[in-house]
Amino acid sequence: MSVLSKNHTDPNARIDLSHSMATLASTYNHGPIRSAIKSIGSIGSYPIIVFPPNMPFLGLLNYKFINYNINKSTLQLNSFVGDIYTTMNIDDVNADIDSMILARHPKFKNLPMDQRIIKYYSTPNLDSKRKKLFWSLYSDNKEEAQQKAINEILISLLTVGGIGLIMYSKGTGKFSLAKGNIELLDKEIFDGKLRKRLEMSHGSYFNPFSSTNKNSSKGFPKITLPKIKLPKISLPAVTLPKIKLPKINLSKWNPPKINLPKWNPPKINLPKWNPPKINLPKWNPPKINLPKWNPPKINLPKWKGVSRILCKLQSRV
Repeated sequence: MSVLSKNHTDPNARIDLSHSMATLASTYNHGPIRSAIKSIGSIGSYPIIVFPPNMPFLGLLNYKFINYNINKSTLQLNSFVGDIYTTMNIDDVNADIDSMILARHPKFKNLPMDQRIIKYYSTPNLDSKRKKLFWSLYSDNKEEAQQKAINEILISLLTVGGIGLIMYSKGTGKFSLAKGNIELLDKEIFDGKLRKRLEMSHGSYFNPFSSTNKNSSKGFPKITLPKIKLPKISLPAVTLPKIKLPKINLSKWNPPKINLPKWNPPKINLPKWNPPKINLPKWNPPKINLPKWNPPKINLPKWKGVSRILCKLQSRV
């Protein structure tokens, strides 16, 4: 795991783990809809036949398509083929090789994904062994393995997904980058053989070295695909048998009675506490002699208003 640890600290590390894992994820089953999309994208744009030797069409001489399967096509479209016609650097090349080895090499393909990653990236001197492991997927002979790997890439371009990729590449203007990407792959893996095979295609829509594709980013090639009518399949109705489960009568569980002895706490005799007597002296407050207060006398004049009012009332009566 030192390789992965170094990948996080060394700015010159050459492992793009997220790239490899995204490519591997495309080979897994993701439900019926996505599986159907992968199947349609892997349909060959030409019939599954053996090309005669006098037709060097697309650089495929006498190559049988019969043993070609959906997973190989999907893996190629999401690795080498997809990177060739978009963007590619040396990190992408290593990531594509790693995803191929992890998906198809017998030492790793049957392991759970976490164990695959640990075992592969724990390989001593991985940088020097990476290409040898990649060639062993196809053949023990390097030149034969190169030709088989190139065949696989070219066959992926004959699928519906491959045609869609080229249309996307030309529509976004990235098709012009394919020359440099192919030269990078030839330098790192194919020793110039990939370009030679592409140049045998005689003006094919996916050959960036062809004179007919110089201004290919201005428009899409006209491609007519045959209509495919799928047969209607009527499945008989299936009635599942009713299964009656036997009733299981479980006896009531009577827990055993546990008689514990009564707990008699020990008596603790504490001595009585006699607080000490404290004799405080009596407090005699000091006597304060205040002078007697004689309020001043106030002589108010007598008010004769009430007697006058009584006299008037008696006179009226």
